[in-house]
Amino acid sequence: MIRDISSGVEYPVTDSRSIAGSTLTSSFNQVAHRTDSATQFQPVVTLQAISAGAKYCRNVSRRTLPAMMMPNLPDVPTSPVQRILNTNVAPSSTQIAQIHQTIQRVDGLKAQLNTQLSELASATAAANQRREELVQFAQAHARLLVPERRLPLEILARIFLHCVRDATPRADAVRARGALCAVCKTWRDVAIATHALWSSFALVLRADSPRDIADMSATWLARAGALPISIEVRNREGVQLGPWLQNIVTAHAANVQHVALTLRPAELEFFSESGPAAPCRLPVLQKLEVELLVSNDPGRAITMFADAPQLRSVRLMNVNLSGIVLPWAQLAELRSRGLSLSGLLDMLVACPQLLQFDGHMRSGGTSVDGVVCFTKLHTLSLNVDGHTALILNYLALPSLRDLRIHCSADWRFDFGARLVPFVHRSACALRTLKLSIAQDTIRARDLVDCLQLVPTLTGLALHFGCYTECFTDGVLARLTHGGAQPALLPNLEDIDVYLYRTPCTRPALLAMVRSRCTARTEESALLPVARLRTLDLSALMFQVGDGPASELHAIASAGQLELTIRIFMPAGDT
Repeated sequence: MIRDISSGVEYPVTDSRSIAGSTLTSSFNQVAHRTDSATQFQPVVTLQAISAGAKYCRNVSRRTLPAMMMPNLPDVPTSPVQRILNTNVAPSSTQIAQIHQTIQRVDGLKAQLNTQLSELASATAAANQRREELVQFAQAHARLLVPERRLPLEILARIFLHCVRDATPRADAVRARGALCAVCKTWRDVAIATHALWSSFALVLRADSPRDIADMSATWLARAGALPISIEVRNREGVQLGPWLQNIVTAHAANVQHVALTLRPAELEFFSESGPAAPCRLPVLQKLEVELLVSNDPGRAITMFADAPQLRSVRLMNVNLSGIVLPWAQLAELRSRGLSLSGLLDMLVACPQLLQFDGHMRSGGTSVDGVVCFTKLHTLSLNVDGHTALILNYLALPSLRDLRIHCSADWRFDFGARLVPFVHRSACALRTLKLSIAQDTIRARDLVDCLQLVPTLTGLALHFGCYTECFTDGVLARLTHGGAQPALLPNLEDIDVYLYRTPCTRPALLAMVRSRCTARTEESALLPVARLRTLDLSALMFQVGDGPASELHAIASAGQLELTIRIFMPAGDT
């Protein structure tokens, strides 16, 4: 005997199929309508059968299972015309009547089945909706357990700071602060209490900018407390400013550490001595950036930043010496764009304590007579052409350590005639040299002479644009250790070369690299040279193919060389 646990009825073992079917049907009917009123959870239907009944349930086919899930599922009736089905035989009048009766009966069964399917679909939809409610209910409770809710407020503030500092461009940093304040009251309180989060105010003005900029900036910067603040305003669309910008600088003068302005000349008149913003003391101002959108001077000199005892770094674009009053004598870093050669030299002369200079100038005469010596300048970066390269004739930099020059002059200009005398005149212990030559403006002999003057060099970068004949096998031979002559640049450790269409060959390049990588491991009576640490090589396919590239990688592996190779096809080649 087998006992049905749900109904308590005992069945003989021989009737196992009926037991399993009736057990499943009765269990489904009972459990499907039973709901736990306390928890509102649907109980799980369990089948408990043993022996032959359980074996039968495991072997239920897919076709039988739907019938078991729907106990009132109608059976397909037996056809009264089975013999002529799927044949070309025409039914008799009696058979036609039987067929009509059968179709009517089937239509009734279909309607019954449609009703059952609708009920089942409604039940399924209700179950799915309840399941979704349960999922949302569980997720809402699970969110209470996330680690972020248990973070100390100090850690949360640090995360906010990283979020803002990593945001680019600057407008995203502004939106990030607003987004942090909009999450919840706790986040808003933490954000407002984090002074460093509000210590920088960056504004890109547009025609549709809000009119309450003054109130917004006052509220924003007030949250910074006593921290040093940074103010940046970009007005490339010519939006009418009014006096609010000057009022901001004046109101926070004691804490302003960095100011960056991109304005039109007329707007900078507010910062002049006769403007609404009188000169004020800026005791902690360290960095100033001023860009005029039109390449001319404002009507009056900018005087607001004249009293800044800590000012060391200045970046000016289209602003000359007479257009702004600054404590020039104390500046250590200067970047200038858009000035004439004469204006740039005048500005350099006004900065005797300068340590770093980056200049991009336009052509023009100069009133400087003779050579100007800057004893402290150690970093020089210039962007010159055939006219402005004359600046090298007026400079002597005995403390120079880092020299970077980009020359865009055409092939008719002799850049070497300016470069070599400048390096010789400076007599400096140069550490890094980067030359970017757009066209064939320097000869191989001048390049070798320049390298001979700087034996202390540890980093060399040579970038060649169009076809340049100066970087030859002869130059590579002078850089090769163990050649006929002592190798140039014995302290060289880092090489960055962009060959483009230079005439040097693969064997000469491989020989130079190999000699520099094995110099310390070979026993030689020659003067020692430093082992090459890094090689960054950019070349065309015909200059460095697969074979030389493989050899370079083998040399790098053996000599602990950090190697980067970029091989590309020239424009127009296939």
